[in-house]
Amino acid sequence: MSPSFDAEAPKAFTRPTFELCTPLESHDNIRTGAELLRFNAENNADLLYCLQAKKPAGDDLEFDKITFKDMYRAVLNCAAWIKKDVTSAQFEPCVDEEGKICRGAPVALLLGSDIGVMIHILALSYLGIPAVLLSARLSPPAIAHLLEKTSAKSLIVSSRVSEVANEAINLLNSDENPYIYNQVPYDEFLGVQKTAVPEMCDLVSPTDRNVLILHSSGTTGLPKPIYHTHRYLLGYAGCHQISDDSAQQPLNLSTLPLYHGFGLLAPSLGLSIGMPFCLPSASTIPTAELTVRLSQSTGAQSLMTVPSILEDLLHLPASEGVTELLKMDFVAVGGGPIKPSVGEQLSAAGVKLLNHAGATEIGAIAPIFRPDEDYDWHYLVLRKDIGLRLEPVVTTEGSERHRLVGFPFGWGTRFEVQDLLECNPKHPETQFKILGRNDDLLVLANGEKVLPRILESTISALENVKAAVAYGEGRFELGIIIEPGKPIGPEGAAGFVNYIWPHINEVNEQMDEHARVSSKSMVIVATDGKSIPRSDKGSCMRKETYRIFEREISDAYERLESNSEVAVDLDGSELKNGLKRIVQMCLRKKLDLGFDDDFFEYGLDSLQAIKLFRILSSSLKTNSGFRSKSVTRDFVFRHTTINKMAKALLGDWATEVDRIGRMKASVREFGFTAERSVVLLTGSTGSLGSFLVAHLSQLRTVEKVICLTRKATEGDDAKIRQLRACESRGIQLSEEYWSKIEVIEANLKAPQLGLDDTTYTSLNQSITHIIHNAWPMDFNRAIESFEPHFQALQNLLQLAMHTHQSKPNIRPRIVFTSSIAAVGQYPTVVKSGPIPEVTVDDASVADNFGYAEAKWVCEKILENAGARYSEELETTVVRIGQLTGSERSGFWNSNEHFPALIKSSQLVGHLPVINGTLSWLPVDVAAEALAEIVLHGGDAAPAYHLENPVRQPWEGVLEIFRNKLGLTGKAIPFDQWWKLVEANNDERNVAKRLAKFFHEDFHRMADGTVVLETKKARGVSKILRDCPGVDKVLMERYVDAWRSSGFLG
Repeated sequence: MSPSFDAEAPKAFTRPTFELCTPLESHDNIRTGAELLRFNAENNADLLYCLQAKKPAGDDLEFDKITFKDMYRAVLNCAAWIKKDVTSAQFEPCVDEEGKICRGAPVALLLGSDIGVMIHILALSYLGIPAVLLSARLSPPAIAHLLEKTSAKSLIVSSRVSEVANEAINLLNSDENPYIYNQVPYDEFLGVQKTAVPEMCDLVSPTDRNVLILHSSGTTGLPKPIYHTHRYLLGYAGCHQISDDSAQQPLNLSTLPLYHGFGLLAPSLGLSIGMPFCLPSASTIPTAELTVRLSQSTGAQSLMTVPSILEDLLHLPASEGVTELLKMDFVAVGGGPIKPSVGEQLSAAGVKLLNHAGATEIGAIAPIFRPDEDYDWHYLVLRKDIGLRLEPVVTTEGSERHRLVGFPFGWGTRFEVQDLLECNPKHPETQFKILGRNDDLLVLANGEKVLPRILESTISALENVKAAVAYGEGRFELGIIIEPGKPIGPEGAAGFVNYIWPHINEVNEQMDEHARVSSKSMVIVATDGKSIPRSDKGSCMRKETYRIFEREISDAYERLESNSEVAVDLDGSELKNGLKRIVQMCLRKKLDLGFDDDFFEYGLDSLQAIKLFRILSSSLKTNSGFRSKSVTRDFVFRHTTINKMAKALLGDWATEVDRIGRMKASVREFGFTAERSVVLLTGSTGSLGSFLVAHLSQLRTVEKVICLTRKATEGDDAKIRQLRACESRGIQLSEEYWSKIEVIEANLKAPQLGLDDTTYTSLNQSITHIIHNAWPMDFNRAIESFEPHFQALQNLLQLAMHTHQSKPNIRPRIVFTSSIAAVGQYPTVVKSGPIPEVTVDDASVADNFGYAEAKWVCEKILENAGARYSEELETTVVRIGQLTGSERSGFWNSNEHFPALIKSSQLVGHLPVINGTLSWLPVDVAAEALAEIVLHGGDAAPAYHLENPVRQPWEGVLEIFRNKLGLTGKAIPFDQWWKLVEANNDERNVAKRLAKFFHEDFHRMADGTVVLETKKARGVSKILRDCPGVDKVLMERYVDAWRSSGFLG
């Protein structure tokens, strides 16, 4: 077995930037997949891009190790080969008089699934030639249909599907049928550049959809072409929430075919975030056993697969599959629903399942990320970067569901996904589960999709048939339920099936291999008075039919597994010939198969392999020499020639328990857990502080939260004050969490924090993190009045130093919560934006009032201490933008400037007009994000920014508040509004008390000119990456909370 690749230390990776839907301030001018690969070849040349498994030559697995430089060379060589040898290809696209790009006829690809598919896609992109990506599982009529619809003039095929390709071409009646070209193996392109390489095509338009052509089932039973722009592939590259740091990501293992959308995800993420991926050989069919072998050989730390393989992994002997899955940072499953029983067992075992889905028209709709303990695998997380949204739908049963709506790149129109969705009550706008289709599409267990209308309509149209409904959702094979025209008893069912079967076979000839009814045992006849239910409109009710015939469907699959219509003689000298007959019965073409020929190389696919397994199982039971033998479904995939099968059946082929797997599982179960964090927090009774102490106490990685609070009047208990501070903001904590909170009265400005020796020593022997959050919210104070706060920071730094001296293995991290105001003048001074997450030496970047100036001073004190004592402590600054009230309770501190603006607007009868955009972050969300920044395991950056990455227009926000307040007056210009405020002498006119701030700083700070970059913060904070904007419901909740407290009338 090849050595594991997980021992390699992470290498620096330069991430490319590119635009999808949202314009970026700066990017790398990457518009196509070919340009994305070129960027990596130039910036990450020698880093691993792909591990491609070779065709197995024995028990050991061998791999081709492909770097970005190798991949780009392969694409250039492939482009040169297409230019030279694919003579029917049409090059050099042009622009017509209307500015539209005109490309030549597309080149179709019918290839086995390995890195060669990606090489050809990118080579055609490089040349500016449209690529038609054909599934290797398509039937000849389906291939012919797509070639005709796309006007393809060239077809590149691999040897194992050449027979099907020829059949497809023969079905076309055109005088200009496409030319067939045999694929050059990918490893020949990996060699040195042999010929002159053509120039990269530079004609790119965001509306040009004639670039990458995929296909779906369509509405007629034949697949329809779906045209895409260059950004479609970039959409897969951007489909992640992986920290945007500078390190290459761990290896991903993908069992997915590259001719489907989900399969494109792994190679695309390899190009965007440096996540190398491993692919099985095109000569093998991915199975649970092969997945385990690939994982063990490569040390993969994540997996992308389909539900059928996931289920087989669960049931491998000796928990071998689960053992491998437990090593994974995520196990992304798509192409169909995860069976609940499988998901529950794996989740309970600790497997990090990640529900994934996509639509061929849109691309991936759920991002790839590393799920934490709060993620519920039953739900998909909606990606936020391509304009997707959930719209309510009322079903025929009257229940409210949702539909996903997207805007595919370059289409200019909306697209509605036909799945009915149920939203997660905890995250109704961002998480959902797929309940089923609005149309009649069935999704098989391996992710293949079947539109059974041709089958159902053809059978229903027969004279002696009343109705027919296909079944097979989540299974490997399709079946059909038929209600006869006249009632029959159970004794007449077999004769009725014999009458129907020739008609089913006629339909089978029109369907793809996976969409066929393969056995009479899968035909269910409605007897015993049962019938197929219909709606008021007369249409068959699919789900109700499945419920009524649930037992019959289960029995049909049991018969299919245990029996077969054909059993082959395997006794004595007939063993090899018998095995050969079984294989030939399952192949699409009757070929002269040798005993050492790999039948997967001859075109056997996964569904045909299941049929082979069934016939083999039945044959073993009917042959005396093998009655005691039984085979698992994996047997067919493990023994891929006649000789290998015969040897396994005659020899000892029992599965050996995975001794290594058990040993590794014991290490995981009994391994030592590192010491948990002890966090010291100041400012714990304020708004952010209260939510922060509550969140920290609920984290399993935090052992204790120590709150340093000011000394109060005699008889006022410190912990009771903390309790009241939390309760006033709607925070409720259990006794378990309160037991982790310790509140100590202290004087931050005094030596040793005003604590006695015993308490101070106890602190410096226990703390691991310090969050300095205590700060007066007063915009009218001068910088000189903040000097006691500079001393407080000095004392906390001294505590951190003493902690390291007491426990040299601890390097305390001290975090100072700064403000956007500390760099509020940055765009004016530096003439650029957004404001980067760095420390700033120029003091003039701070806003011109004491609060902001003092924050900047503390930033520099902390930075200098961190530089001078880098071995003893770790320092970081978190600049915080505009925080709003709690997302949960609606509590928003009425002492802040925006509540003051609302209160005064209510008094004067008008809101001000504010131009530009805002960025609001609910305080409880900010607390969770801050905790992630403080506690993340890597080295801390000198500065982070805590601001909502989503910006919203002020106009719409203020209109929501105006309507909720019931103000009849329209918004008026800000200067005019301020004159009304100044003229109002009501003591409740709180905005007037902040005159200096509203006059000099509010408008500039609020209009979207001052924007904080959040790239580093999003890299360590999942909640910040996932953060949406503040919606109407929450804004109205703020007003309700202010009214409840008496702040608003």
